[in-house]
Amino acid sequence: MKGLILCAGKGSRLRPLTFSRPKHLLPLMNKPVLFYGIERMIQAGIKDIAVVVAPLFRTVFDEVLQGGAPWNIRITLIEQHEPKGLADAVRIAQTFTQNDDFLLYLGDNIIDGSLLPLIEKFQSENLDGLISVSQVDSPEQFGVVEMNGNTIHRVVEKPKHPPSNLAINGVYLFRHTIYDAISKIHPSARGEYEITDAIQQLIDDEYELGIYSSSYWWKDTGQPKDLIIC
Repeated sequence: MKGLILCAGKGSRLRPLTFSRPKHLLPLMNKPVLFYGIERMIQAGIKDIAVVVAPLFRTVFDEVLQGGAPWNIRITLIEQHEPKGLADAVRIAQTFTQNDDFLLYLGDNIIDGSLLPLIEKFQSENLDGLISVSQVDSPEQFGVVEMNGNTIHRVVEKPKHPPSNLAINGVYLFRHTIYDAISKIHPSARGEYEITDAIQQLIDDEYELGIYSSSYWWKDTGQPKDLIIC
């Protein structure tokens, strides 16, 4: 299994801290935020990782990650030239993942728990997709999962009227079937190719998807208050 970490966001909500440095490399407890995700992947046995970055910050990512040398793994940088959304970033990375299963991780997230249970569930149930979710108080800020019993009925990106409090917490597992789903979707109202739309396409095409109700602590560090609370 390969790892894919998305780090091409501009971090506009964290300015002026992100004028010269991507939000994913801001220090948290004396360590860049991104390092936590890399370390969780390594602990789960993933040692071939790609990081999708904006061209503006390619050099600083190169300097910090050194191709994975600090961890004795391989890290490949992939540039997303335009901010067209998470699904577009995954599409760009197809040359890296090819036909392999992969774990997708949002680079500005922090989790305090093992990724192994997600991988084991994904593999043992032979799923085409697995979404990690957490119960939150403000689901309208996230991608939200609506369940029909034990089956995923619908996923919605930042809904005004959330159908549940199950927020997608930035960890996913996919097979190569996700690329066919991405090819069928269109830009959302905000002009981006949403990963939630690609997941919904998998549901509509009747692929097997599951959720993992995470017990680990999780934090999206996209805003100043989130970094302070951490």
